[in-house]
Amino acid sequence: MKWQLYSIHKWCGLIAGIFILLLGLSGALLVFHNEIDSLEHRAVWQIKNQAPVSIDKAYRIIQLRFPDYETRLTRYSATPGQALVFSIRKKGESRIVISHPSNGSILKQQDKNTTWSTWLLDLHYSLQGGSFGKLAIFVFGLIFFTSLTTGIFIYRKNILKVLIFKAPFKWRPKKAFSSSLHRYVAVWALLLNLLLVVTGLLISFDNLSHHGTINTASSQPVKVSLDSIIRVVTSRYPNFTPTYIRFPKRGGQPLMINGKVKGAAFYWTQYYNEITVDLVTGKINPLKLTSEGSLKTKIASFVGVIHLVEFDSFLMKLLFSFAGLSAPTLTITGFILWKSKKRAVSSTTG
Repeated sequence: MKWQLYSIHKWCGLIAGIFILLLGLSGALLVFHNEIDSLEHRAVWQIKNQAPVSIDKAYRIIQLRFPDYETRLTRYSATPGQALVFSIRKKGESRIVISHPSNGSILKQQDKNTTWSTWLLDLHYSLQGGSFGKLAIFVFGLIFFTSLTTGIFIYRKNILKVLIFKAPFKWRPKKAFSSSLHRYVAVWALLLNLLLVVTGLLISFDNLSHHGTINTASSQPVKVSLDSIIRVVTSRYPNFTPTYIRFPKRGGQPLMINGKVKGAAFYWTQYYNEITVDLVTGKINPLKLTSEGSLKTKIASFVGVIHLVEFDSFLMKLLFSFAGLSAPTLTITGFILWKSKKRAVSSTTG
């Protein structure tokens, strides 16, 4: 039984090896997607400005410049020195627009698919291969999950020893070093890898299920003052910090404001804390918290927070980045072990 599981573990690792390598490296980088965006757009991401932030001015300019686009404000902060970032799209086109936080002037616009973080996201979730790539990611994610679970059974007697550093780490020869590194990395990154692969499979399945169903109808113009709405919302809910605004696509739809809630558990994403505003009556509906949502919402929140690493803590990001780098390490050391055993068998039979 053990040898059968070892064979499954080995072949799963070999078959999915190159894809695990790509997913691990891209995932380790995507942990720092906010920092990547900050670096790429560093000339306009933070600016010298002391005047009050005005969404209204930026929104009006974007509506005049891009009237037929679906619009979202994806980065909002009341801090005067932080630029506003809009995501706009219509069929066949998606752009990022960075606006001055006070006067609303467009500081930079770019095809979103050419940004570093979007390129990495496409590689990570579809191998830059569209629908076929999404399917491939899901299949190889299942193979990687099988490799992890069979590995747990194979190395189950060594897990505790490795965790308390009782298992010897051999530096020489190369085969012994690869075996020790494979074992230690596999055990120490096991929990995070399981979390990442399971949440990744759920996201991948959702991407496959909703392929082709995205509605990119242009957003309806908002005629009320967004700045006034934000002031009322933050006054009414002082523990709520708006970060993201979704503009309505059809008449009668509400304005949706998402954001962070002070004191919320780390596994509740900001994107399900929601306040909706009736743009006809001006009524601001009560804050809906992620923690009070349906079971489906709570699961989606946990999956998003874990796999997309929506943590403010830099140490947590480093930890998850390590987990991402562990997958390529396991792939490389596993391949070295397979080659060593294959060479040993060949020399014996020869």
